[in-house]
Amino acid sequence: MKPVFVVMSSTGAQGGSVCNSLLNDGTYTVRALTSRAGSDRAKALAARGAEVVEINTKDPQSLQAALGEFHAMFLNTNSAEPGNAGNAEAEAAQGILYVDCAVKQGAQIFLSTAPEFYRGIPMFEAKKAITDYLLKQPVRSFLLWVTFYHTNMLLHPPRIAADGKTVEFAYPIYQPTTKFPVLSTEDDVGPVVMGLLQSKNSDEFVNKPIVIGAEDLTLPQMAEIYSKVTGQPTRYIRLEEGDYDYLSPEWSEMAREMLEHDYVSKETYYSLDNRLPGHHLDPARQLAGPLTTWESWLHTSGFNVFDPVWRNKFMSAPWNGY
Repeated sequence: MKPVFVVMSSTGAQGGSVCNSLLNDGTYTVRALTSRAGSDRAKALAARGAEVVEINTKDPQSLQAALGEFHAMFLNTNSAEPGNAGNAEAEAAQGILYVDCAVKQGAQIFLSTAPEFYRGIPMFEAKKAITDYLLKQPVRSFLLWVTFYHTNMLLHPPRIAADGKTVEFAYPIYQPTTKFPVLSTEDDVGPVVMGLLQSKNSDEFVNKPIVIGAEDLTLPQMAEIYSKVTGQPTRYIRLEEGDYDYLSPEWSEMAREMLEHDYVSKETYYSLDNRLPGHHLDPARQLAGPLTTWESWLHTSGFNVFDPVWRNKFMSAPWNGY
């Protein structure tokens, strides 16, 4: 009988990536937990052999019953879920409930979390609280720092300049020199989890952050690469407060919160004082092999600011939290 791997938020980008890698490998029974078992993504997982289980994330008893017995868990709380949005205490309580369920089983936990240096923003505070609680528990845990998604561009897309020809990567908060570890969430998270499961040296990663990113890029560099791939003239503009309401409401609000907590001065996406060691992307590459660069994602996705199909995606993209 195969060991069971529980995947929380299985129809999201991160959970879906983990499910995909596990199903491709075939070693584990994939128990895909979701609040929307009737969704197309859930049905697709079931068609591939996953056990899709609908849960009420606010009901501990139903959650325990849905989980059953399992060997490992991928845990990612949805910061935009009703009740969690803007409520660090509620999101943290939900994550801690999941941790407690795993501890009772003695299961190892793969936690999608955020750099501990971010404070004052509800979803980051929640991630830190869950991480702090997990690290006190008697289970093997792996901390996955899932950072700047390529698909963040759907939530706060580049805009078309007044000349109708130039693309503007126009964003608030960060300096032009701020470096982001960028990744394709749907392509890269699952392979890192799979790498940890298969690695003979996984003990060296226990309770330590693993930064998942293909490369470190600044926003001007991302704009330059976009121009190279599409042939469209592109420039980076740093927005000032009050000039970014064209962004999604959620991102606009987060930008204001980050400005309030002095995120403007950050030179890296990780911390004010560069506490991460050098070669911070090496562990993920060691575990999963080459990850998806911004340039390769642009080629495969066909991302194009002028394409009406993509413009529609910009307007309809759901906010899925961190």
